[in-house]
Amino acid sequence: MARLHWMKLKKDFFKRHNIQIIEHMNNGKDYVLFYLKMLCESLDHEGRLRFSDEIPYTDDMLSVITDTNIDVVRSAMKLFESLRLVERLEDQTIYMCEVEKFIGSESDSAERVRRYRASKMGETSLSLQCNNDVTDCNEPVTQSIDIRDKSLDNRDKNVDLGLIKLKEKKIDMIARDYGRACRCEKFIPHEEFTLKAIDAIIIACQFESPRTYFCKQYTGEDFIKIFESLTTDEIMTVVGRIYPHRSQIKDLTNYVASVMAEIYGNRKNNIQGDTSK
Repeated sequence: MARLHWMKLKKDFFKRHNIQIIEHMNNGKDYVLFYLKMLCESLDHEGRLRFSDEIPYTDDMLSVITDTNIDVVRSAMKLFESLRLVERLEDQTIYMCEVEKFIGSESDSAERVRRYRASKMGETSLSLQCNNDVTDCNEPVTQSIDIRDKSLDNRDKNVDLGLIKLKEKKIDMIARDYGRACRCEKFIPHEEFTLKAIDAIIIACQFESPRTYFCKQYTGEDFIKIFESLTTDEIMTVVGRIYPHRSQIKDLTNYVASVMAEIYGNRKNNIQGDTSK
């Protein structure tokens, strides 16, 4: 059964700091158009771009399928990777990191149900609506994936003031550090997902009973100390480790906690290794 896909752009898309930065570069408008074309190409493949199972896309191939100058493609791809808009996976598949913000889809039967309900409500317009309006259709509707734990729905509720301040401090640290790198006041890569990951860290900081990761027990207090010590690069390492797998993660808080424990364990091992030399 056919499935319809579309791309959703928020009205402030061109006001985003990273897009404004790109647009004001030489060939910047060509870069943005190339980026949008790549997003469109990736819609049917959950954000992944690959010519075939055996052959990944090269810059020359991207130039052909998007009708973009090869020099623009080469420069744009380096820029997109540095801004974490695009990632090359280990098998050289190109992954559009923000595709979940833009993608929507529905089956033919879901569209029929949506139109029927619209007509029953006396609506004359049949413009596409949010997938959440479509239920009880013959085939499940593919919706934008929300990987938040239910506990994250109550974020900042019942959280002590110290944790809220720590969260705000770390968010501001990331925004300033990446803003400086991008020559703007503030910038947070993958902002929506990064903030979700930080919310999950705050939940981990409130664990009431110890949890075991990599053969070691960690309490909420342990995660507070770890979070306090994390640098911008380490926090974004946590985000970067999780982001490509976000559609498969059912318990974001537990996953974040395990990555934090791994980073902390590796850091301790490196320190011990240096002191033993």
